[in-house]
Amino acid sequence: MPDTHPPAQCISTDQIFFASSALIEARERREDARDRLLRIVDSGKYQAWYNGGTMELRPFAPASDVGSGVLEELGLVKDGQLRVKINLVGESLMLTDGVWVDSDIRVFPFSDESAAISKYCCRRNLLERADLVIDLATGSGHNLAWFRRDVRGVGMDINPRALSYFHLNNVINGLSNRTGVLNDIRRGISNIVDGADTPNILILGNLPFGLAPTQRTLPFTSNGGETGVDLQGAALAAIAAFMRTKFGARARAVLLGYSVGNSTDGQWQVLDLARAMLPEHELGFSILDDEGLTRVDGRRVLANPSPVRMALQAAGACRLYHQDTDRAQALYASLSDRLVSRGFSDLAYVVLEIGPVQRVLESGRQSVDS
Repeated sequence: MPDTHPPAQCISTDQIFFASSALIEARERREDARDRLLRIVDSGKYQAWYNGGTMELRPFAPASDVGSGVLEELGLVKDGQLRVKINLVGESLMLTDGVWVDSDIRVFPFSDESAAISKYCCRRNLLERADLVIDLATGSGHNLAWFRRDVRGVGMDINPRALSYFHLNNVINGLSNRTGVLNDIRRGISNIVDGADTPNILILGNLPFGLAPTQRTLPFTSNGGETGVDLQGAALAAIAAFMRTKFGARARAVLLGYSVGNSTDGQWQVLDLARAMLPEHELGFSILDDEGLTRVDGRRVLANPSPVRMALQAAGACRLYHQDTDRAQALYASLSDRLVSRGFSDLAYVVLEIGPVQRVLESGRQSVDS
């Protein structure tokens, strides 16, 4: 069994789809639902729960006058409990699963990773330049929520439940140009994506990248294998194939994740992997030193980068992911030993940016496209 807490109130995937269908053609009900959800998010009680660490192990209980009516009719509130988590992303209300939901089906609960991607894209002026955004592991749609409403977005995910939230969030936030696609990144980027006549294509990815000593240590929405690159490698292969297509050659990609490595020597596994898989492409690599390295009980902690032993000890202490933290820390200690023995002494929270193929000039030097 996974090392997670027993499920509490869990809304069914069918109920999420039902809520979308009930709201899509009913403007007044949609506005009423959005107003009530916004009142919940704005309440001091919800903010205390949201920032309260292990309080998230149980669903939030909204005030009865707010949580009744349309929210009960839609199944979002039952028996006085809000059966979803609400993240405020820019001006969008983003509904997703809470950590109380069974890890085998759970949609990623947190919004800090999408905020880190957005901050990076803003610094690089990518938010304004994008005409089409492809999100490789969209979850409930947090990454796309940071972009202008007129930007076309395609959100891909392997989890049908994630796409049910994706559609519901589009309805609640009045977005009509965002499309959800069921897709396994290990099989590439779905050919439903048509980038014809699209000058600026941006690919985003924060695929599961948590370091996991066993297959069941983390939920599948966070599990990236022992070094965190199991799905990062699949994403790089998919991006390389996509960028070989006619319109994919104009694309740029931004991937968020962890990388093991050695900070003294400046060697990082993810960057080495990208160089091997995309040798002709422009590559950028940034350690997000203004972000906490790892999330423990809902808060990002530790300097970025940090020694891998320290980082994994902290990861094992997270009570939102591990019911038995002593067992988790013992597993992570063993993983730390294995990583250090391979020369991976440090862990960093990073962004990898992939640009077009570099042009080789007559002089032999390479010109990097901006």
